[in-house]
Amino acid sequence: MLCETRRTLHSRSESKSEDDDEPSTRKSMKRQFRNESEKRRRDQFNQLIGELSLIIGDQQKLDKSSILKE
Repeated sequence: MLCETRRTLHSRSESKSEDDDEPSTRKSMKRQFRNESEKRRRDQFNQLIGELSLIIGDQQKLDKSSILKE
């Protein structure tokens, strides 16, 4: 049982993410790309929520969940 646990722990430590073997510049480039992609997604979502709030036409400022409820 103990030997089996050691093998499991050893295999887990060997199967770390691929990022561990990559140089730090490549990691930072991947991180930057993910951050930019996420910002584009958030910006597009916010733009669509803004358009939806114009269609609804409420005069008061609503948060995103309230706009979606309407």
